[in-house]
Amino acid sequence: MPISRYELITSLNDKEIGFEILNMDSCFKVILNKSHKSRITNKPFQLAGGDILEVGDKFTAINTKGSAGCPPIVLSKPWYQQYEGRIRIPNYTSYGRHLLCNGQQHSELALFSAHNPITNEKMFSPTKKNIQQSYKDTDDGYYIGYLIFGKEEDQLFYCCKSGSSRVISCKTLKRY
Repeated sequence: MPISRYELITSLNDKEIGFEILNMDSCFKVILNKSHKSRITNKPFQLAGGDILEVGDKFTAINTKGSAGCPPIVLSKPWYQQYEGRIRIPNYTSYGRHLLCNGQQHSELALFSAHNPITNEKMFSPTKKNIQQSYKDTDDGYYIGYLIFGKEEDQLFYCCKSGSSRVISCKTLKRY
């Protein structure tokens, strides 16, 4: 019996599919192939405090409201982040299937890049044991990502490497 397209796609891992979501300590690392990069939308992100991030907007901090367990996004000087748009998580990825199993029909990621204007460093540096590798950024399909969360879609969510998770209720923005 022939294998269906869906069975073929779901038998591939996320790296083979070209849509990876990896847990980091302060965000998701999102790695997209060219096909998935073309699906990024220019839809703005509205923060809980009313500020709106348009694609290309730069900032150094997103302050949060809530408990101490929900830290803000604050970058060290001279770094800044730039909003790159949104992308829907495909149901055929492992993360998409996980969200679907938990009752979410569709979910989007807010995508960002990070920049150091002094050193021109890119956001994902090679590890010490892989120092011969180059920095990675959006040109390579690498993004900083947060799951858009909440009834009003004004919160950001990510899972840490430790297995814990964070919700950022985006109250104010410090623009670059």
